[in-house]
Amino acid sequence: TPRTRMRSTKEVIVAVGGELPHHRVSNQVMILDELDFTWKELTRMPLKRVDHCVAVLNHFLYVVGGQVTLNSNGKESIGTVHRYDPCFNKWLQMCPMQQRRAFFFLTALNSCLVAIGGKNEQGALASVEIYNPSENRWKYVHRLDEPSYALSGTVVNGQMYVTGGFASHNFSQMCYQYDEHSDHWLPKCKMSIARGFHMTCSVRGMMYV
Repeated sequence: TPRTRMRSTKEVIVAVGGELPHHRVSNQVMILDELDFTWKELTRMPLKRVDHCVAVLNHFLYVVGGQVTLNSNGKESIGTVHRYDPCFNKWLQMCPMQQRRAFFFLTALNSCLVAIGGKNEQGALASVEIYNPSENRWKYVHRLDEPSYALSGTVVNGQMYVTGGFASHNFSQMCYQYDEHSDHWLPKCKMSIARGFHMTCSVRGMMYV
């Protein structure tokens, strides 16, 4: 409500989990202090994670899926979802995804979270699921054309796109846009180079890979 709406926000950069030296997995959340150019510990996640995804939705930080060990075949993947509240420095475990995922793509779209593709003990995944925070529930939507992991994506002008990934034993040049109204994936102009384990972002209405 207007009485509980955020009165002040500060944009910051955080680094969440990942791999540490000596093949260890981290549960640290580090924050960049721009005044003295150092990284400082903000908090610690309830679980150590690597190959996971993060997204910001409604001023909460969501940490989703990934693996608890350094295992490239996805057998140690998890579907666990934790939400961090920066106002009160508290973690809350939310409804887990319906499929365990690592090496997937996650984004916030129209007050929901969308988890796409990835990999678990079954291999590469084509499934796509959407999380509604008001219901604390995940539901499946239209699948990708083929199973894919190590893909990336972004939201441009309210439209979600995914790019690349590892599918059919090769890295992909694909680019798809998700149409919420028809619940279908629309093929777009392919990238000039096949990519996987890459990053995609949007700046001023343009998409960069």
